[in-house]
Amino acid sequence: MPPARARVLGRLDEAFAAFERFVSELGPARATTTLLGGWSVCDLAAHFAGCHEGMADALERMARGLPPAAPGQERLSEDEQNDRAVEARRGFTFAETLADLRTAYARCRSAAAALADSHFEPGEPVAGWLAEECEHYEAHLSELRQALRR
Repeated sequence: MPPARARVLGRLDEAFAAFERFVSELGPARATTTLLGGWSVCDLAAHFAGCHEGMADALERMARGLPPAAPGQERLSEDEQNDRAVEARRGFTFAETLADLRTAYARCRSAAAALADSHFEPGEPVAGWLAEECEHYEAHLSELRQALRR
């Protein structure tokens, strides 16, 4: 695997694994307690599942030689996207939330891996998007750890 691809995908795998392990170890009671801005850990997992689905859609389009967004695709603000993703999964059990997160991540990871090596070079949009996703996981994980210490 070319170094840039290995670095980007490896970091993404590590960030996902750390978050998924943290959520899994909390268990259902603690994961459903409201912690951050009215969101529980399960809500954050639902949020990430929605992020992965949106990114997978864009990456799959790019793999087919299309622009990341479909023509005429509804443009939502980040807050609207987050709210929609969380609300769509509101009734999920803890186990269903984790399964959904894992499925969405696997689809996103697979879509990224299907792209040409050039997409992973520094300065390329995909490399940047995936780096931002890693930072996103790391930031929320840090916030969760701090919130649980209180």
